[in-house]
Amino acid sequence: MIIISKRKKFIRSNKRQWICIKGNVIIYIKNPKCIIIKKKRLQKCLHKKKKLTSKMKKWKKAKKSTPPIRRTPRLQIKPIVRRFFYIPKSDLSLTKQLQIPSGNFVDDHGESIDHFPQHSEDSYWNLYINGVLQEGKLYAVDAKGLTITMTGQKIPAETPIILEFVQIAASES
Repeated sequence: MIIISKRKKFIRSNKRQWICIKGNVIIYIKNPKCIIIKKKRLQKCLHKKKKLTSKMKKWKKAKKSTPPIRRTPRLQIKPIVRRFFYIPKSDLSLTKQLQIPSGNFVDDHGESIDHFPQHSEDSYWNLYINGVLQEGKLYAVDAKGLTITMTGQKIPAETPIILEFVQIAASES
């Protein structure tokens, strides 16, 4: 009768004989006459297994120390940032929807603009009022201008309104 169990040691006694053949799988043989016939073959297998194990350990160590070289394309990701500034001369009431035309804004160089850049999947807008970032649901931007939804509040005169346009550009090098 042969029973397969998982043990890690080589155990041999008078009544039972346990022989390790592959890794941690052990075969229990009840009849000792089978061992006498195959004893030399099993010893050779065990000896070869030990040699293979030591070779495999050396190979695994060498494999860990030298990782394979992979050539991947280098991507350069460049954010393109443009800012537009507007400082109102009088108070702006937000009791109704407020439309500020793009012609009222100036760019980073202080030059007036005709229209805002076109929004796409790889870009986004940020609105800062008095240096505080505003929620995306409070404003909308199109080529004609900035629309701020009504909140019932007031933007005081001389409060800076900054509109930031960020576009992400990727290129292979």
